[in-house]
Amino acid sequence: MVTGDSPGFSKGSQPPPETNEPRRLYSMRFCPFSQRARLALNFKELSYDVVNIDLRDKPDWYFAKNPLGKVPMLEEKGNDKGIFESLIIAEYLDDNYHAKNPLLPTDNPLKRAQQKMLVEVITSKITDGWHALMLNEDEEKKAVLGKNLDYIEELAAKELQKTFFGGENVGFIDLMIWPWFERLPAVEKFRGVPFNAERHPKLTAWCAKMRDHPQIKTSIYPTELHLQYFQTRNFNVGL
Repeated sequence: MVTGDSPGFSKGSQPPPETNEPRRLYSMRFCPFSQRARLALNFKELSYDVVNIDLRDKPDWYFAKNPLGKVPMLEEKGNDKGIFESLIIAEYLDDNYHAKNPLLPTDNPLKRAQQKMLVEVITSKITDGWHALMLNEDEEKKAVLGKNLDYIEELAAKELQKTFFGGENVGFIDLMIWPWFERLPAVEKFRGVPFNAERHPKLTAWCAKMRDHPQIKTSIYPTELHLQYFQTRNFNVGL
């Protein structure tokens, strides 16, 4: 079962009760940015609970916690201010709990910067028109995503020299780009954007390794459930 598989809180709801866990993540089940935070927490083997937010009808109490009203946001006991934005959360967790499954190098600022830049490049390419394409059939946006996936495949041919972008072990790049690649089989079924081993051999081989990783499995939804979400835009689908 995916961590935090529960209905979302919406406008008019009361805030959730205090948690017994040391951390609480405000999330949305199908949000790839929220999945980044769940992946980082799972990879660090940190205990937490999840409060899902209805992003179309957000509760007023959530804006008191996060003025942007966005997810993900992480709260930790002993810290009266939440941490929001997915990359900031992941980097904070890696810095604060670095000994357990380190993600970013601490002894090489250039390599650290290069990894973060690669995340930015891949994310910007794969999200270019993503949301608009999920809402409406758009041949132009479909062509852009297909072209950008081909570009990322060429990039992977240079950057993915070992099993993962992080080397022989999963690293920061792998975790931060994975949520969109998890959804690509559903996108292919939903909008016909090609993503396959013949056209994207490096990326599909990497995806197979990622899907098989024990700490990543705990955040993965089946392709059919992602497809149901794309079709219905129902945050609580499948519950």
